[in-house]
Amino acid sequence: MPGPEPHEPLSSTSTRSHSDIPSSSPEPADAEMADVAHPEPEAEPQESASVIEEEPPAEVQDNLVVPEPAPIEEEGTAAVEAEVPSEDPSSTPPPPPEPRNNIPEWVNFEEDWSKPSDEEMEELRLRESRGTEVNALDVPGMEKRIYSNVDIPDTRPIKKLRLSWVIKGVRGTKDRPNHSRVMVSPPAVVDGNYWQIKFYPRGHTSTSYSAYIKCSRRPPKPDTKSSESTFSFFEGPPDADFGSGAVPTMTLKTERTVKKDDHSSTTPSTTSASQKQDNQPPSEGGNPSVPDTGHDEVLDVQTTSDIGDGDWRLSAQLGVVMYNPEEPRTCAYASTEGQFSKYVDDWGWSSVAGPWREAHLRQHLQRAPLLQNDTIAIDAYIRIFNDPTKALWWRSSDAEPHWDSKSLAGYFPMGTPPLYHSPAVAGMTAWLLLAPFRKLLQRVDTGSWRHNSQVRPKPFIAQLQMILFLMRTSRKERETYVDLYPAIQAMKDVGEEYVDVQTFWEAFRRTIELELDDDEESLRSLRAIFDGPSGPTSLPPLPVENVLDVQQTLTRTLRDMNFKGCLPDFLPLLLARDKFDKTTREWRLLYDRVILNDEIDISEFSTSEGGKYTLYGFMAHAGVRNSGKFYTILRPNGPNTMWLAFEDGDGNQVFSYNRKIIQAFEGLEGQALKDFNSTRTTAYMAMYIRTSCLADYLPGCLEPYQLPKWLAPYLDSSYQEAHGNFTEDATDGDLQEVSIEVYSDEGIIGREGLLDMYNIKQQSRHKGMFHLLSSPRCATYQDLRQRLAAKLGISDPQTIRLFGMGYSGIGHYATAQLANVHLTEAIGNGCFPGQPLCLWMSVLSKDEVELFGEPDKTNDPADSVLLRSSSQTSDSASVANENEEEVAAPDAEQASIRAAVAVDIDRAANTRQQPSAVAVEVNDQDTPMQLEIPPPTAEEGLTANVPHGHLIDAAAHVDVTSLLVNTETALTSAPGLSTLSQAEESLIAAVISEDSEAMDFVMNSGSASTDHSASQSSESSQSSSPPPEKQGPVDNIYGFLQMFDVDTQTFRVQGTFFARSEEKVRDFVQRRFGYGPDKQFIAWRRHSTVDGSIVGPEDTFLDPRFVNGCDLVVYEPVSETRVKELEREGKFATPHELSTYLRMVERRHPIQSVTTTEPVELAVFGTDYYKGPLVNGLCHGARCFSISSTGNIYEGPLVCNVKCGKGGKMTYCNGDTYEGEWYQDERHGQGTFVEARTGNKYVGGFENGKRWGMGTTYWQVADEQADLCQICYGNEIDALFFDCGHVCACVECARQCELCPICRKTVKQVVKMFRA
Repeated sequence: MPGPEPHEPLSSTSTRSHSDIPSSSPEPADAEMADVAHPEPEAEPQESASVIEEEPPAEVQDNLVVPEPAPIEEEGTAAVEAEVPSEDPSSTPPPPPEPRNNIPEWVNFEEDWSKPSDEEMEELRLRESRGTEVNALDVPGMEKRIYSNVDIPDTRPIKKLRLSWVIKGVRGTKDRPNHSRVMVSPPAVVDGNYWQIKFYPRGHTSTSYSAYIKCSRRPPKPDTKSSESTFSFFEGPPDADFGSGAVPTMTLKTERTVKKDDHSSTTPSTTSASQKQDNQPPSEGGNPSVPDTGHDEVLDVQTTSDIGDGDWRLSAQLGVVMYNPEEPRTCAYASTEGQFSKYVDDWGWSSVAGPWREAHLRQHLQRAPLLQNDTIAIDAYIRIFNDPTKALWWRSSDAEPHWDSKSLAGYFPMGTPPLYHSPAVAGMTAWLLLAPFRKLLQRVDTGSWRHNSQVRPKPFIAQLQMILFLMRTSRKERETYVDLYPAIQAMKDVGEEYVDVQTFWEAFRRTIELELDDDEESLRSLRAIFDGPSGPTSLPPLPVENVLDVQQTLTRTLRDMNFKGCLPDFLPLLLARDKFDKTTREWRLLYDRVILNDEIDISEFSTSEGGKYTLYGFMAHAGVRNSGKFYTILRPNGPNTMWLAFEDGDGNQVFSYNRKIIQAFEGLEGQALKDFNSTRTTAYMAMYIRTSCLADYLPGCLEPYQLPKWLAPYLDSSYQEAHGNFTEDATDGDLQEVSIEVYSDEGIIGREGLLDMYNIKQQSRHKGMFHLLSSPRCATYQDLRQRLAAKLGISDPQTIRLFGMGYSGIGHYATAQLANVHLTEAIGNGCFPGQPLCLWMSVLSKDEVELFGEPDKTNDPADSVLLRSSSQTSDSASVANENEEEVAAPDAEQASIRAAVAVDIDRAANTRQQPSAVAVEVNDQDTPMQLEIPPPTAEEGLTANVPHGHLIDAAAHVDVTSLLVNTETALTSAPGLSTLSQAEESLIAAVISEDSEAMDFVMNSGSASTDHSASQSSESSQSSSPPPEKQGPVDNIYGFLQMFDVDTQTFRVQGTFFARSEEKVRDFVQRRFGYGPDKQFIAWRRHSTVDGSIVGPEDTFLDPRFVNGCDLVVYEPVSETRVKELEREGKFATPHELSTYLRMVERRHPIQSVTTTEPVELAVFGTDYYKGPLVNGLCHGARCFSISSTGNIYEGPLVCNVKCGKGGKMTYCNGDTYEGEWYQDERHGQGTFVEARTGNKYVGGFENGKRWGMGTTYWQVADEQADLCQICYGNEIDALFFDCGHVCACVECARQCELCPICRKTVKQVVKMFRA
């Protein structure tokens, strides 16, 4: 059947050809409307010449018509549309009204009363006899052309409407021309929806007649300039007959309004008075202030006043028919499908018939003009569907660029910024939508480490709690999805790897279990979800070939296993979607259809009640076998609810799928399967939940959840302002006292393994090398150091160095990095009530005190006042905000500046009150000399007395580290910490402790009088000044020294060290260990738990990667012979390899941390296959078997994951074989190579994969035959496969190959070669 005429480009005034593909992008109020062809084509020609005679082919949804947008319009205002479309309609001024004193051109058009010629009549009679002539009044015939069959199991039509509108005065007369840009029919009210037809007599962004169907939940504004028309509508079930004899539900006749403010120009029709009254829509009073020129635009604009109302959706098949009411066989029609909502309230076509300037003229093969007697009729066909997905025929628009999954389904999209179809997003989404798993995570106390230093932090679960919080509270206007990247990155930071959803789940669960290691109740809850009563249950991948559904393949598998037991509540079933073809030596993806049963029954294998399981969802794999692309499709609200696809591929979105789309993921069958030779997206894992537990696992919505208050600073500030989103932290700590834990570095000596902030603390506590104290919050670290010295019997407190121990951010403790403390800082600053203060203590030797000891700081009265003020301010802030952990750095800095200025002003005032000259005893060594100094001015009082001479440097009077406490990486549990170098700290300490009066003297003496007495006083002052204080330690670094023992395969802490920052690292190590100048050693600097780098001969401790608490690993070089011995034993020769293994041991990795004697089978979807023993997590043994992803088969010895040794046999994917000696994954030594293509054999030596040395070649095929195409053996080889570069075929055969016959790579192009 014919489809609607496509619209023309914005810059064009000519009609576009019918074959053009219409746009599917949304249109603003003045943008042009997109047109769409009917989805089900028919070959019947149409009679009207203005319409396509042959129906275009069906288009996909992306090419369907797009709705008019809905610009927001306030009540009673007129939104004027521009005649020239623009990309930004809101910024385009309305067109000037057409002058009313000129007669428009269209009223001068002459009527066309011509009749068809004899030839035309013959053709028309032929069409009539064949039944191909379209008649607008043949309602059943029009419905067949407009309504297409919808083959969706859970979608069906529920109601049918037809609106019929006969309009008179389309052009008007010379006395009363019709200037209306848009004409709107009266509304038909059906089930609370207001249906109208919008007609543009001079086109909408086109030169043809335009028509749209509007549906709104709000009553339309009354038409104060209605034209003469007759409107009726029919309503009934989907199978109702609206043809001849059907009685309309309502008929309404309107007369043209005589006066502008006349709102009652309707006259009754043949219907009864009561029927007319009931069917009248609620009306609103017209706005008299609206000018006459804007009346059309008021009717034209889409009202979006219901945007704030509840969301609603209505999906329908739509069509319009324009025809001559006197000759209905002259007609044009268009059809589409669309979804109405509060965002999009009309759908239509910019070109239905036309051009409008020729509509009054009879066209070829028309019985009469479309517009005759200035009258036209428009019928709207509407078939409404029941849509459980709420997404049927939804399309993106400016008002709703993404399907609103939160409002319509209750869930935000889940995803990450940089990843694409990540298995982590798929796996995490599926588990986080299980209610028991959510509740388990939500009730974990992730902040207990802030009150008890012996509790291991749980940063990963804390990150998941923030994700769970955002799943409920994300703002649609700001965040379009819940970002899972922080949790995924946290797993990667600790070395976890995954390639598909199954391996991700293993790492994800183990990461949670490690943090719940001391919480047995939570671990039991976790096992109750994913394990059976007797422990974890592992089922092999279920076969997909020659099976009907999941029930059948699962039953066969359980019978083959002789299984009898109880499966877990959450049951993931992996489908064997990949298979290695031994004949072709390549991996194949199996797309055989396996029906996903809504319910499966395994009662015959179960030892407990509840053997039935209900389908929860499935994992879809996209692309080639090793693409790593997965996403999840779930029913998070349970059976008979929406299927939601959480897509993180092309943007993070949620799509609602119907049952027909779900069936497409089940696979292919029959001839379609045989003919398919590409890739597709298919379900590779089904997820079921025990039916008896369904209500607990899928309650239907996300339960309320309040995030712990201490995590609020790590969210966007807008969330922190919302009340009721957070649970208050417990405040049971002492407001005046601070509990202090001091750990000695002597307790770490001799520790083996990796170091982090938590285990060094536990190691010292285990050895008893720690001290517990309690101190007032206003006490300084200097006071604390003196108490420690007295407690330990140390006469000189300078020999004690203190460092802050704290966890960064939400409790990260992966390294043992420490932070400096300021001796004059109050220990309570930055500590909330109840938070213990953990310090690391190191006692210097006598030789080290001179360089690295920190002397006591002396404070002048002003500094003492500032210190007390700072401490009091901190105490009061702690009382008022005891739940807050951090203080904004700018506020702290401004406060310090104001305090310094206030003290200096007071000092200036006191100076003015003193006499001009003060007599002092010269021999009093404790009294600084003062001279006759003129009283300072107000400006001098504000600047000169500040230690650095300007206001900004006044911040040095107080805690410098307060500038750092508001970053996530700051050490939150240790106040007074700084990342400044030792030299910078010494300088700041000197400025703080400097005698203020002496400083005043020095600064003011330069500006004093130059008379003789002042000069003598200056000399006397210089001779009697006290000696300067010691400036403190040199710039230094503190860290741990570890020895790497290759024999015992461990790291052992040899000691701790202080080193000057400018000293070369290797020189320091050589001096520390007493190595001679010829001693060979390697120094390895650890950057993180695992990663590191070798220290070069010129590297110094000034490298920013050397921080307090750094880890320096020293070991002797390992000879090549010893390296080979270690490799044969499956051991590690470098610190990095050993660190990786030790971390996997700590994390209890099921593969990378184990050693087995019996062969294990590793068959993960999308990766290499391996069967053989493991040593220290490596594939290592004399008898191993592996199949690579490219199809190479290896049988023989493996040493630390590489082919090495004698007797290994490799069968390459092209059929070539090699058997012999291997070294470092290369053919190396004596071996035999056989070429499968020719049968030629070489026996002899190899070196690094190449033939080398003595050898013998046995020829089975002559050279001339070897030059023949290996496919047809008729033509010479003259083709090169790009981009692999192999040459084995002629051009004719090569062009028929999709894969290279040698390496199986995809052939991108065939290049013809020419011999010289």
